[in-house]
Amino acid sequence: EEFRKAAQEVLKWFALKGNTQWLLVFDNIDKTSYKKEPDQHTEMSLYDITQYFLRSDTGSIIVTTRLQRFVSLGSPVYLQKLGIVDGLLLFENHTRRSLRLGSRQATSENPLGIEDWDTDAVNLVKRLGCFLLALVFAGFYVSKTTIVKYFELYSKLWHELHGQMKRRDDYPERTIITTWQVSFDEVERRDTKAAKLLQLWGYLNNQELWYQLFKWPGWENDQPDWLQQIAGTEISFLAAVDIFLDFSLVEQNDNSDSYLMHAVVHDWIQALVNRRTDDDFLQTAMTTIGLAVPQEKTRDFATIQRRLLPHAEQMYQRALQGNEKAWGPEHTSTLDTVNNLAILYKNQGKLVEAEQMYQRALQGYEKAWGPEHTSTLDTVNNLAILYATQGKLVEAEQMYQRALQGKEKAWGPEHTSTLDTVNNLAILYATQGKLVEAEQMYQRALQGYEKAWGPEHTSTLDTVNNLANLYADQGKLVEAEQMYQRALQGYEKAWGPEHTSTLNTVNNLAILYADQGKLVEAEQMYQRALQGNEKAWGPEHTSTLDTVNNLAILYATQGKLVEAEQMYQRALQGYEKSLGVENITTYIPALNTIWNLGLLYEDETDLAKARIMYLKAFAGYEKVVGPDYLESYSLRESFRALDTLIGKTGISYSESLG
Repeated sequence: EEFRKAAQEVLKWFALKGNTQWLLVFDNIDKTSYKKEPDQHTEMSLYDITQYFLRSDTGSIIVTTRLQRFVSLGSPVYLQKLGIVDGLLLFENHTRRSLRLGSRQATSENPLGIEDWDTDAVNLVKRLGCFLLALVFAGFYVSKTTIVKYFELYSKLWHELHGQMKRRDDYPERTIITTWQVSFDEVERRDTKAAKLLQLWGYLNNQELWYQLFKWPGWENDQPDWLQQIAGTEISFLAAVDIFLDFSLVEQNDNSDSYLMHAVVHDWIQALVNRRTDDDFLQTAMTTIGLAVPQEKTRDFATIQRRLLPHAEQMYQRALQGNEKAWGPEHTSTLDTVNNLAILYKNQGKLVEAEQMYQRALQGYEKAWGPEHTSTLDTVNNLAILYATQGKLVEAEQMYQRALQGKEKAWGPEHTSTLDTVNNLAILYATQGKLVEAEQMYQRALQGYEKAWGPEHTSTLDTVNNLANLYADQGKLVEAEQMYQRALQGYEKAWGPEHTSTLNTVNNLAILYADQGKLVEAEQMYQRALQGNEKAWGPEHTSTLDTVNNLAILYATQGKLVEAEQMYQRALQGYEKSLGVENITTYIPALNTIWNLGLLYEDETDLAKARIMYLKAFAGYEKVVGPDYLESYSLRESFRALDTLIGKTGISYSESLG
């Protein structure tokens, strides 16, 4: 009551006639302190700050808060996230030591860049999402230890680390834990179902959550009661999300129906659920992701799969940690999870991480089962596929040969698992240009599949299609067409005319017709493949985009340069949207499209654009397969020829890349 009276005296002073030069600040309002109408969840007498608002239009009031409901009280000013360099400056200030690589000071003409800072510091600031309060407390802790040690503790002992932190003089009322605990308590007080959804998010990835993810198609009645109510309609889901938005716990992704959670908030939620160790949430999370995995014929399959992969990775990481704790790092159940995580990384295009996981699984299987066990050989085969994708063709061949010899010994030369490796080795030989050896392997696989499965089995037809590809590469166009027609007729009979395997052969047949100069027939086949893929996969699936790229090549050959450029641009934009802008630089089909676009620009004598495309394609090939690979060499020569053509003979190759 004494404080209330004092506040009223201050308000009277604010209201004095002519007194307009005052500023009242309500700082860090983080409870439900303003609501138009009170309800059972809101204690108006305790939290209503509007009772301290003057009714006259004098002076100014600033309210700092994370609560969205205050927007209606005045003109909102949203604080933007700190940039990385600003985050580094703040972090450095609280560590009380220099984190810069040199002594250079920033100027307006030459500001500091990320490259001027210690790598560990940059990684930590990125990991904390440039979150101000997290940077302040991290800096305080690092001032007494090292960044590496803080990283280790942050990952393993999050709650204990932040629970032991002392409140700072500049943040006397808050630690990270208390900041978000207040918000969580308010969410739980309003809607226990929403609070459970927030906890479930702790088992998933923080970047993207959307309504359809929680539908459990065909299994709705098996959902926990609280999730049934939230996922029952999109309106009920959005009502729960609206509570999170109100407390700034999440934000909406740009131009999307999905939502993301800040990395530090997600770390806190994870620490919260880890302390409670609720297996029901874990089981619900695993079931949610498992039931959301689309069938291959699902429309927009690639886009849905891309959205799910980060969540699947989160599941595998949690399963791996659990198996390591329960069984140890070398138990076969742990190794199975490691192998599955490697497969997932490969599908995400994280080839370095995939290789590390495959190597760990392989070494573990060799120790547990021996070098010739079939589980060991399966991982050897998977590692060979990865090496082939990376362009490490020598290592891939060694792995395939090892897998083949082991499977022949374990299963026999005609077992279908053995034949699968024979087929893979044939693909590798074709990539290496060893066409004779490739044909021998394909013929062996084909004869084996025909004997094991029959001439019309889809595995047999897959090899028929691959053999047709080889014949096309050898210039045996008649034989190639015969094989393609056999594969096409078999797929149409087995799968139907609109199945993706059928459409893949239609696309290959179109390529062959183009090589034969049958441009009308080629365009008809491409159009059939494109329409089928759009229907089966959606317009942004990589298979659809591959056909778009091929159709662009045909248009360029026909001299339809405008149509060709439109198709190339569609393919490139589709790859960026489907795979992510950062991933197309390591995706060979996308690099081929960039290269093809460069060729088109060169044909149109737009040499500046052509050079940009060649540079992008070369940088990607160099990253994936190295500078000495055939495509890298060809692009390097294209650079030199183009530089000469546009009069840049005074610029060296290394300078042009810079």
